[in-house]
Amino acid sequence: MSSPPCQRLWPIALAIVLAMSVPGFAQTPPAPASSSDPQELRDVHSAFVQHLREVLAPLNRSYIAALQKVETELAQAGDYERAIEAREERRRVAAALVEASITQRPAGPVAPPVEPVAPVAETVTFAATSASPGGGATAAGGVATLTARDASLSWKLTSPMPGLFNVSIECASLGPATFWVRESFFRLRGAADTGDALKVIELGALKVTDEADVITLQALDVPAGGLRVKSVTFTSAQDD
Repeated sequence: MSSPPCQRLWPIALAIVLAMSVPGFAQTPPAPASSSDPQELRDVHSAFVQHLREVLAPLNRSYIAALQKVETELAQAGDYERAIEAREERRRVAAALVEASITQRPAGPVAPPVEPVAPVAETVTFAATSASPGGGATAAGGVATLTARDASLSWKLTSPMPGLFNVSIECASLGPATFWVRESFFRLRGAADTGDALKVIELGALKVTDEADVITLQALDVPAGGLRVKSVTFTSAQDD
């Protein structure tokens, strides 16, 4: 029987930890203690650090690839918390490699400071008519109807939109209805009991990861007349 994915990573993880404990691996090599340090010693130290980076580069790439595989397996198994941990570790190691590569570049002209740009609120509305319907979902007259449990509407993201978003839905339900709005890792539970008229309901905040490529509305419990949906809107919120 094979070991759990995370247990199979420990030899590579150990190599990464040992490598990153060596001065100069993922940070600027420390400055000499004083101007009296022999130049030859500094050159030997720099050459050693450069050689170590080159030797460990394939291990680092293998570790990142292994983390990506573990992340995918955990997400598919529904273990979102550990999948996110694997993703954060993958990002941390990748960032360390980028930083290490920057420290090796020769010094050049100092770039002028860039003025900070204030974040712009982003609003994305997914019309029901542009969705791909799952089993138990139909569309007519600009409105989609979810008529059974697990019926769904899915929208393909044409561009990345990671961040925290306030979600609202324009829908109608002749009786209590519950549903999920979800992306690759996170999901938000919603409820509606609006009567026959379409109304906008604020559902709360949903985190959208940079791995997300589809937004899905999935029915849980629906009344006899179904849950009628016109659109789902995402408006960017402050990500604390």
